[in-house]
Amino acid sequence: MTRYDEQLQKVWHQYEAQNGAVPSTSCEAVAWGVALGMIQVPEVDPLAKLAEDMATALREEYATDEQGRRYRVNHAVRVSKGGVQSTDVEAYNGFHKSESPIQTIFDFRDDIEERKPESRDRAA
Repeated sequence: MTRYDEQLQKVWHQYEAQNGAVPSTSCEAVAWGVALGMIQVPEVDPLAKLAEDMATALREEYATDEQGRRYRVNHAVRVSKGGVQSTDVEAYNGFHKSESPIQTIFDFRDDIEERKPESRDRAA
């Protein structure tokens, strides 16, 4: 947990302790904390916020292919060791029939081995 998260939790719990009840909304708790100088209002880059909102909206856009499979329209297919969702791969392959199909690999043995502490020690 980040220090920032802990600071926000502290404001919430101090509000509750001082007022005898939990805030009705997180906005109420934040306004209280800012008024008491417990937290600062962050400076936000409006373009960065819009870009973040757009990225979220684009990740949520789905369509259905001719075979009835749902896929994320704007999701780039990333082929990494076992890290591809099969429905996206199937839809991608269906739309790119003239290309070699992307193969989904479900053998996670190498990934599991890499996560073992003794494997990381050997690599260091």
